[in-house]
Amino acid sequence: MRCTIRQSVHVVCIALIVVSMSHPARSADEAKIKQLLKERLTVLNEVVARMSALYKQGSVPLFELNKAQQAVCKAEFDLCESDAERIAVLEKRLALAQQDVEIVKRLVSSAEMSTTDLLKADAKRLKIEISLERLKGN
Repeated sequence: MRCTIRQSVHVVCIALIVVSMSHPARSADEAKIKQLLKERLTVLNEVVARMSALYKQGSVPLFELNKAQQAVCKAEFDLCESDAERIAVLEKRLALAQQDVEIVKRLVSSAEMSTTDLLKADAKRLKIEISLERLKGN
């Protein structure tokens, strides 16, 4: 079976039409996803605000507040559109992770947490730092 040039052109045209028709749907999906990401960030910011108030009252440990702040940073990261934005968010996450390590060190010294918890906190810090360095390298 031989394809003529005309048949080949028709096939290419049909393929281009199909691709161009799927693009608006993709844009709508992306807009919906971006809206949901923004909504998630708003909710997580509210969680941090409430946990901050509870921390000030002594009802929530700093370690738990930091976890909530890390979740906000992750949500912010998901909304980033440039490497510069991603670097800024990762720097915030790294600062929080370093603070977590210091908190866990204090809790280990008072026997409220284990050395395994400290290793986990440090591994998390290192993972964030590696991501930051990789991004800066691009």
